[in-house]
Amino acid sequence: TTFIFDLCNNYSPEYLNLYVMDFGTEILQMFSKAPQVGDVILSSDGEKVVRLMKMLKNTLKTNKKLLSEAGGSQELYFKSTGHPIQNTVVIINNFAALNELYEDVLEDISYLTREGPKYGIFFIFTASTGSEIKYRIAQNCAQNYVLQMNDKSDYVSVLGNVEGVYPSKLAGRGIIKNEHVYEFQTARICPDEELQELVKFCCEQWTDKYIGLEAKPIAVIPEILTSERYTNTALNPDSIPVGIEVTEIEDVTFDFTNNVVTPIFAKDFRRVWPFVSGILKLLSQVDGIHVEMIEESITEENLIDIFNMVALRNNQYKKTHNNSSYNRYFYFIKKPGQMFDNLGSKGRSIFAEMTVKCEPEYNVHFIVCDDFNSAKKYAAEEWFKKRCDTSTGIWIGDGFDEQYILKSDITLREARTMKNDLGLVIKEGEAFKVKIICDIDEKGETV
Repeated sequence: TTFIFDLCNNYSPEYLNLYVMDFGTEILQMFSKAPQVGDVILSSDGEKVVRLMKMLKNTLKTNKKLLSEAGGSQELYFKSTGHPIQNTVVIINNFAALNELYEDVLEDISYLTREGPKYGIFFIFTASTGSEIKYRIAQNCAQNYVLQMNDKSDYVSVLGNVEGVYPSKLAGRGIIKNEHVYEFQTARICPDEELQELVKFCCEQWTDKYIGLEAKPIAVIPEILTSERYTNTALNPDSIPVGIEVTEIEDVTFDFTNNVVTPIFAKDFRRVWPFVSGILKLLSQVDGIHVEMIEESITEENLIDIFNMVALRNNQYKKTHNNSSYNRYFYFIKKPGQMFDNLGSKGRSIFAEMTVKCEPEYNVHFIVCDDFNSAKKYAAEEWFKKRCDTSTGIWIGDGFDEQYILKSDITLREARTMKNDLGLVIKEGEAFKVKIICDIDEKGETV
């Protein structure tokens, strides 16, 4: 606690970012509100542990490049840029628990403790015995502080020859070895009963002091992702957010203006609608466009209105080759197969002729929302084959390996790992596995 308090009290978030893995009493959570603290990870936060390792490796790569361009040292970087490189300190409280719970990340820690200090990444470990920290990691530790141990031999196992110096039997006493062995006394911030309140107060003070500055949080995928995440985002129809990419934890957008017909398919239509509901809300926030839902029950008369608009734009564009006056129209078609059944052969012909004549330049777009079994009944029709680029679209949930309409570079093995809260956003054949938007209503149920 003293160490974290002192770092926060003396360094701004611009210079220092702290990440704490508290696998002990979890008391270090009280520092979570400090602007210098990116996150406090508990033993149950497995995803954050893995994400932090990835983030640290990316930081190391970035800092290595920055320092290389500046001459290779932090001093030269400061002289050339006028500001210091951001330092990252990772504190792992109770290393034994990390060994037991997250053995897979030990190789990353070994690499980061070896390469990190040159590029501004530092680690602090706490352990009950020296043997709890693997040798390949321990050999990267430049300094060891040893507090009260059970036996004198324990000091020797950590520090080697201690020259007969052992800490007094007093709380907070320990020894450290530099050229010689010295005894030290750990400082306390305040009496234990006042600690929580003091840290809370100071976190508020530091936040006020460093307005607008805070450590980068560990990016994780939210359990539930709704369109509300993007309501304050500047939106454009050619880059509408559709979810979060599961590997890089970055927002993924989709261009709904590229094609006349865009498919949104799933094995089960019930997975499509919560997603489409969110996309409708986001597109509706964009000024100057028209968004409309075409239900299965649309009448032939309503369809003719859309046909006439497309026909008018078709005739105008052929003469002027100018579409600057065309507002964008997005028609989300719910279950096209059922719509065709309700319209009959004449209505189906009207729709087919309309979409075949429609060019992307006319700014009229149809998003077909359906399950695969229904979609395969019209996938071979001329309007779909001509106006739908099947290497670009969105698939919701599992079952991608069972369909053949959408084309992508994803392997069957990867496709079979898809869960129902994930989607594939396919752009020119490249598939991105995404945690998709799933809008819910006030009762907590999917729309």
